[in-house]
Amino acid sequence: MSLGALRLEVLPTVLGVGLVFGAVVLSSCESTEPEILTDARTNIVETAEGCEELDGTSQAGGREYAWGEYERIFDGSWLGSEAVYFYANSASTQEGVQDCFILWDVSAVYGSVGNCRDCDLALAVNATVDEYGSSCPETMWETRSSFSTGYAVEQAADSTASWQFSESGNHFADGYWIPEASNFLTEPECVWL
Repeated sequence: MSLGALRLEVLPTVLGVGLVFGAVVLSSCESTEPEILTDARTNIVETAEGCEELDGTSQAGGREYAWGEYERIFDGSWLGSEAVYFYANSASTQEGVQDCFILWDVSAVYGSVGNCRDCDLALAVNATVDEYGSSCPETMWETRSSFSTGYAVEQAADSTASWQFSESGNHFADGYWIPEASNFLTEPECVWL
């Protein structure tokens, strides 16, 4: 297929916190409908419910979800974003910490599926925090401002995706996939400040 026969489409993806990313999907001009990646973030519960107390004592903290979305670009590499969404409990808000998010800009190349024999995709990922795009205080992301890891993704026929760490094979999230993109959302966990 020549480049003249391709069309680049920008599909908006809106974060629940008001930021907009563009999900780019490359499709053939012969196709009438582009494939749209289901947004895994629709499963987020925007409260700190269940994360008010630690060992029976009120403690500053909240509920946290990790989300990521990757899109394949022309040269076979992948670009995307990862985010942590933090929902502050009442003790945190009394200390001035509100609901917030941390964003990372990510790039990836094809990696090894490692211990996942049923995985269809593997990514070797490098991420750097987006200091200006993140709304959480620096103290919440300074120890994790950048990271490198490997993901292995099992893609089901119903467009759902199961994400694992490629080295350990440990499942960490679920999401969705289309041929040129995939995303994930972790289960919520309590974090303490």
